[in-house]
Amino acid sequence: MDEFKKLFLLLKEYLEAQKDNMALAAAESMTVMLSAVALGFILILLASVLLLLLSFALAHVVAEYSNSAALGFASQAVLVAIIGMVVWLRRNAWITQPIARLMVHIFIERRKADKEDKK
Repeated sequence: MDEFKKLFLLLKEYLEAQKDNMALAAAESMTVMLSAVALGFILILLASVLLLLLSFALAHVVAEYSNSAALGFASQAVLVAIIGMVVWLRRNAWITQPIARLMVHIFIERRKADKEDKK
């Protein structure tokens, strides 16, 4: 009976260690995912500011050549609308699929690599 009690205690310790290991792996994956989201947000914000400034600059160039500020800014509005439509139409290939691949890499491929490292 004493052997069964030792075996039960060892099994209990093993399960607790596995639970802790899973919690640490989940925390690591969430950290990587949240840092990727934060980096993506910062890059999108910087790209937006860059696009805005370049749009103003190009609007002024068009305004100088056409002698109409309204035409310069209207042409930039049309250009930004076209870019927005292209991004909307290609959102699956440009946004959804890369995010899905990142999540698969973070959650599945890392666990496979960890399992291979343990062998």
